Amino acid sequence: MSDVVQPPRRRGRPPGTRLSDETRARMSEASKRALADPEVRARMSEASKRALADPEVRAR
Repeated sequence: MSDVVQPPRRRGRPPGTRLSDETRARMSEASKRALADPEVRARMSEASKRALADPEVRAR
């Protein structure tokens, strides 16, 4: 009998796995489309907006 509480499993890929270039390209396409959508931009948090304004973050 284990009373150790397991942390909830995070969904998504396991840490340390690389995204394929194709997946990365699809994701960036989707995020570019989302960023072009004013409604999405309005919902974005202030932190995200600050990060997007940072050229170093954009370069990544």
